[in-house]
Amino acid sequence: MMTNDHPKRPVRTSRPKLWRALVMAGLTSGIATGLADAQSAGTEPAEGLWLAQSAVGEGGEGGEGGEGGEAGAGQSGDAVVDLLSSLGQAEGHLRSGMQMYVDGGMEMAATHMGHPKAELYADIGAALDAAGVAGFGTELDAVTAALAAGKPVAEIEAAYTAALERIDAARSALGASPKTRLMAMALMLRAAGGEYDVGVKDGAIVKLAEYQDAWGFVETAKAEAGRLAEDRDPAVAGAATTVRATLDGLAPAFPALMPTGPISGDTQMVMAAAATTELAAYALK
Repeated sequence: MMTNDHPKRPVRTSRPKLWRALVMAGLTSGIATGLADAQSAGTEPAEGLWLAQSAVGEGGEGGEGGEGGEAGAGQSGDAVVDLLSSLGQAEGHLRSGMQMYVDGGMEMAATHMGHPKAELYADIGAALDAAGVAGFGTELDAVTAALAAGKPVAEIEAAYTAALERIDAARSALGASPKTRLMAMALMLRAAGGEYDVGVKDGAIVKLAEYQDAWGFVETAKAEAGRLAEDRDPAVAGAATTVRATLDGLAPAFPALMPTGPISGDTQMVMAAAATTELAAYALK
C-alpha cells in the first residue's frame, strides 16, 4: 500500500564495490579516458571517488541502504558543491509539487512545495548569506501561500516560476565551474537514489512521497545537464550530453509521477547515474 509520509531517516553505512557501479553506469570511453588522464596528472578524485564508491553496496542494495534520502546524501567536503546540491533539491521538491498540482493532487502538491522552506532553507539561506548571494525564502513562502489560499492556477504558476528563477539566479551567482556543477548534480542524484530506495521495493511504490522526491531531483538534474550541454566548451557540452542521456535512460525507474503499474527500474539505476555524473565531472579540467 502506498503511503505519503516523509520520515526523517538516519544514514546507514555500506561497504561498496566500485567496479560494480562503474559497469552499471555504462561509462563512455571519453569519460573513462578523462578520469585516467586526471589520475595520471596527479588529480586523483577526492577520497578515491567518494560518490561512486558509495553508489552500489554489497548484495545489490542502494549505497545508503534505503535509509539515506536527503539527510543521507552526505557532504562532499566542498561547500559550493553542497550548496548547489541543496539548491537542486529545493528545486526538485518544487518540480514534484507543481506536477502534482497539475495532476490534481493538491494535498501532496502542498507537501512537496513546503519541503524546501521547512527542511532545507535554513541551511541554504545561511550559506547564501555567507556567500553574499540573494536568497529566495520570500518566493518559497509565496508559493505555499498561494496554494494554501486556493489562488487561481495562473497565480500559483507565476509564484512557482518566480521561485525557480530565484533559485537559478542564486545558482548562477555562485559562479561555479561546470565541473563543480556536475559534482553537485552527482550529489543530488545520490540523494535521489536514497529516496528511491525508501520509496520503491520490488517494483512497487511503498512510500510515494520519497519516490516523488527522487523524481523531482532527477528532473532537476536533467534541466541542469541540458543547460551545460549548451556550453561553448566541447568537453563540457560532451560531458553534459552524456549525463543527460544517462538520465533519460532512467525512464523505466520513473514511468510517471504517480505510477499505476509495476516499475521495472531500481535503485541501482539511479545510483549508477550518480556515478556516471561524478565521473563526467572528473573528466573535466
